[in-house]
Order: sequence, then structure tokens, then C-alpha cells
Amino acid sequence: MCGIFGLISRNKLLSVDKDLNILKHRGPDSFGSIEYASRNGQQFTRLAHRRLSIIDLSEAANQPMERADLNLSVTFNGEIYNYLELRKELSNKGFSFQTTSDTEIILVGYYCYKERILDKLRGMFAFAIYDMNNGSVFLARDRVGKKPLYYYFKDNIFIFASEIKAILTQNQIDQTYDHVALNKYLQFGYIAAPETIYKNVFSLKAAHFIFFENFKININRYWRINYKTKLAITKVDEVALQLSDIFDQSVKIRMLAADVPVGAFLSGGIDSSAVVAFASKYTDKLKTFSIKFNHSSFDESQYASMIAKKFNTEHFQFTVDAGASFVELLPEIAWHYDQPYADSSALPTYFLSKKTSEHVKVVLSGDGGDESFVGYERYLAHILSEKYELLPNIIKIVIQKLGEGLWSTEPKTFLYRLKRMIQYVSNRDSFERYFKTIQYFNNEDLKLLRSNSVAEKISYADCSNIFSEIQADINLEKIIGFDFEKYLPDDLLVKVDRASMAHSLEVRSPFLDHKLVEFAASIPLGIKFSKYRLKYLLKHHMLKDVLERKILFRPKMGFGVPIHSWFKNELYSYAKEVLMDGTFSQNFNFNKVYIEKLLSDHKNSRSNNSNKLWTLLMLGLWYDRCAGSVR
Repeated sequence: MCGIFGLISRNKLLSVDKDLNILKHRGPDSFGSIEYASRNGQQFTRLAHRRLSIIDLSEAANQPMERADLNLSVTFNGEIYNYLELRKELSNKGFSFQTTSDTEIILVGYYCYKERILDKLRGMFAFAIYDMNNGSVFLARDRVGKKPLYYYFKDNIFIFASEIKAILTQNQIDQTYDHVALNKYLQFGYIAAPETIYKNVFSLKAAHFIFFENFKININRYWRINYKTKLAITKVDEVALQLSDIFDQSVKIRMLAADVPVGAFLSGGIDSSAVVAFASKYTDKLKTFSIKFNHSSFDESQYASMIAKKFNTEHFQFTVDAGASFVELLPEIAWHYDQPYADSSALPTYFLSKKTSEHVKVVLSGDGGDESFVGYERYLAHILSEKYELLPNIIKIVIQKLGEGLWSTEPKTFLYRLKRMIQYVSNRDSFERYFKTIQYFNNEDLKLLRSNSVAEKISYADCSNIFSEIQADINLEKIIGFDFEKYLPDDLLVKVDRASMAHSLEVRSPFLDHKLVEFAASIPLGIKFSKYRLKYLLKHHMLKDVLERKILFRPKMGFGVPIHSWFKNELYSYAKEVLMDGTFSQNFNFNKVYIEKLLSDHKNSRSNNSNKLWTLLMLGLWYDRCAGSVR
């Protein structure tokens, strides 16, 4: 894992800010920078790199890496797990190598195959390759978006970097923020690529590449999940056996492709437990890491300990005493995320990464299991809603009245979840139903929060085009595909990347191996999800002889924190101080009376406004830490 940076301009380049120290957390082991001037003096290019050494720890593998014989240089963030296989393939074509790194594989592979090298790479990556012959730059991002890549292009200045903060170090950058992007953040808690909070800074979407030449930019897509082509075999046990083999290989290559020890996050849930179970085959003593919460509704530590004992891992459990312990981290987290970000699970992820980094440089995680194997309750709600449509109208009316009569503001309780389920199934349009379910602030809320001049309506049509492009015939698979397009790369994987790299920790995700993702997409839905049982294939077949029933069939908890409780207690005063500040409301045209009502209604249990309040709080902290120069 590393931090990359590049700047191309028609004028003499500015220096890279303090040896790119602003990205030192991503790569504390070394810094490198190379500058190129075109023969006609019309273009100046600088590549820079901060390195976290994982594969080939020698100085020869430092970056930017240049191969003068190929007229190419590269700055690369990520890991290529099949680099030894590709090295052999390229060696057979007559190419020689100066290092044992995966970085050089990308460089030589690009020389040999050009953009088609992307089809051969198995791993996570964001990189830029400079061609000394013509001054062009080729940039690419991995298939599912595990590694970030941002860019700015205006007034003959092209800048790219692993994080937005590195781009903003250049004084010429237009830092005007985008009101429409801000509204999308308020609705969903994150800003999806290609947009960012800044009008002129963009995020390269997952599975895309950029070809930059003569100050023109061309963006293309090179990979997409296909849910339409299904496996010929339909026997569940045969599918489970084949899946197990692919998953085992995915874990194995992530364990072995490293010159440093590899550990694993262990929450005690199905996905992280499966990763630990398979990983333990490839090391004598796997180190595992988990958090113990003092809030029972969120604490899974007993299950993590059970798995650690079963697979004989060296287990580290970090205890969080109270919300106050986390509150101190919030301004720090806001800085690392560069733009407003409201997934509260970033907090425990950040804390766990900080503690884990004291023991290892690399960990495995269970990210991606829910998307590929139908693990979210909202997927179950979608299936139920389709059944709901078949009911007689009188029964629908009774169910809706029942939902209106239910009252609970406490998340994770049966009544609260039942009410949300009824609200979900009552909406007739499949995709609009899903769209509304994942919102924090809907359009009516935005009108109350912001002035009419800036509360531009975000319509379902903004998402419907994505649904139409997903290669699937079944509505639920289109919804899962939407999560792969937006929620996974722009929320979950942003969370993991920033939280881990803030502490120079690399996270590898076996469930997100593209070969496993492609295989999972080819499995008939009825095998992955059967008889209203989420993760049916994993629970009842692939893992039935690997994990205990206590792990397989316990309720899903998720890696969250009790913000609902915190906003009534230890977080209330802190949030009120940030949100009721006059400067904050003026900068975003917010209605202070409405915000005060959100706080009051939540504290007095009149409504559950925890997600709305958290979204506003993280916006306020981002503005305080990152947006002082924003115009």
C-alpha cells in the first residue's frame, strides 16, 4: 500500500509539498519523486510516491520506478497477487527484471500489453504510467474500487493523487465546493464517484482507466459484473465445493503475496470467521484482531474469541470503554476522509486499524461477502416486497395500518426493524423503494434543512440509469449490482482504505477477488438465497463443516457503534456545539431551527434522528478541519 501523486502542467512545476508528507501515513517507509520535461518544453510532469513496503522490501523496489530501456515509469498503490505468474509469462516473452516486486510487473506488462494488462491483473490497484516517448499518462483503478484515485483537470493543469488533500496542496487549484454533491452526501452519507465535494476534483470510478495525452483526457471502462450468464451446474453441493476452492485460492494468494506477516480482522461474523478459518491453513500462528464494546447490542467479542480459539490464532482484543473514547477521534477522522463521510462504522474501523497497526502491516478482512452472497436484510425485504404485491388489497391495508401503529426509536429492536420492513414492502416500485430506503435525508427533509435556492431535488432518476446498465435479468440482482457500483466502492471501501491507511495498515479482502466475484455472480440466485434465508449457500453448504452453528446462524449485527444512544448522552453536547454554530449553518444555508428540532426530538425519544445528526456532525467537522479555504 502506498500514496501516489502526479502533476502535469504547461508551466514549470511547483515542488511536491514537503516530500509529500501530507500522504506519509499511506507510505512511511520511503519517498521518491521524478520530474520530466518534454522535448518541446510545452509539458512538465512530476511523479511522486510514498511507500509502505510489503513485497520486495529492498530499495530497488522504491518508487516512482523507472525503466529507461522501456521509456516508462510508474507510481503504484496496491498489490498484484498473481505477480509471480505474470513475471513468468513475461519472462517467457524475453523480458528481464531488476527487482522481485509486483510494481515492475505492471511496468513491463504495460509495455507488452498496453491497457490489456488490466485484464491480467489480480489484485487491488491505482497506478499511473508515464510514457517518456510522447508524454502521455495511463492511469487505472482496480475492478471493484479498493484503491482510490482522484484527479483535477483545469487550465492546463492535470493532477492526480491517492487522496484529495494531496491535490489541494497546489495553490492554483479551484476549491469551490459543489452544492449538488453536498445534497447527495446529505441523502446517502457519502459522495459517489465521479463526483466529490469539490466541483473540479473527481474520483476515477472503479474498473475505469484514463488515457491522458496532449492535455486531453479520455476515460474508459474495462470490466463489469455479468449476472446474466449462469452456471450450468445446479446441484448446491457441487457449487459449494467449487466456490470453496476459489475462496481458498483467494485467501491463499493474499496470505503468501507478502514479505511481511499477514494478520486478520475478526469480528466474529460469518465473513471474517470464514477468512480466518481458511487463512489459518497457511500460517502456524495467525494474528487476529477484534474490538470489545461495552454496549451489548454491538458487542461480538465472545464470537470472535470462539473463532480465535477454534483456529488457534494469536488473538488481540481491544476494549472501548465508552462513546467518549471515540468522540476524541472524530476531528482526526474527518481530516483523513477529505470530504464529508457519514458511515459511522468508520469509527470502530479507524480505532481497530490504529491498534492493529501496532502488531502487523497487513490484515485480511471479510468485506464483500454480503454483496456477493445476499447477506443484507434489505435484500430479504426486496423479496418480501415482491410477495407483498401478490396479496389482496385488504390484507395490504391491514399490514400498512399495523406498520403505522408500531412505535420504536430504538434500532436493532424487533419493533423498529418490523416497522422499517413494512415501510419498505409498501412502496410499489422495486428500485425506487430501494432508493428511498438507503436515504438519510429525503427531498422533503432537504427542503426543511436548506434554503430553496440550494436544496436542489435529487430524483430517483439519478440512480435509475445505473440500474438499467447492470447486466442482470432479476430485480434483486440489479439491486446487488447497484451496491457493487456505488455503495461498496464509494462507502464501504472508502471507509476501509482511509481508516486503515491512516495508520499505514494494508487491508486485503478475499471476498472481493474479481474471480470470486465473477463466480458468485454466475451462481443462480435460488442457490445463494433460498427459502428466505440470507447467505444460504455459505451457511448451509460451503461453511457448514467449517464453522459452528452458533456462528453460522446467529443474527447479523454489523460493525457499528451505538450512535443512537450517544446522541442522547455523551455526544449530545458535543454535537449541539458543532451543529448550532452560526458559521456552520450560514456556510451551507442550513435552518438552525430544524437542526435544533432534530437534536431535541432525538434526545427526547420522539424520533430516531441518529443518522441525520451523524451526517450533519461529520459535515461540520469536515468543514472545520478541511474546508477553511473552500469558497
